[in-house]
Amino acid sequence: MNENILENDIKERPMELDIDAVGLWQIIRIPKKLKLSENEFKKHIYNVIISLMENGAVPVISTENEGYEWEEINTFGKTFEEIANNISNKWYNNMNINNTIFDMGGVWFARPVVGKKYVKILNKSIN
Repeated sequence: MNENILENDIKERPMELDIDAVGLWQIIRIPKKLKLSENEFKKHIYNVIISLMENGAVPVISTENEGYEWEEINTFGKTFEEIANNISNKWYNNMNINNTIFDMGGVWFARPVVGKKYVKILNKSIN
């Protein structure tokens, strides 16, 4: 049963990109509720991130401007696999240390869309 729930989440999560950016806090709802093991939890985060990026999303943070503008961040790696692995490991480890939902400074995933302020992507690195 859990496998079906997780597979559906991986397939359906990118559909949100048509409406809104997807935050890491959204990605962990299901694995946290299912009380997955560390490996299963990280694997699910990894798989959802890969699915989002395969559907055109890039890691972003919100700008300080009014409205919904995003800045692309490129400090987690160059390939989909590097990015997904670095984010899932760092996020899981920090969540366990703090025993809270760790949002890594608000890392989200959004599609760059030319001409729309909503997902205007600027190139920025964070440390």
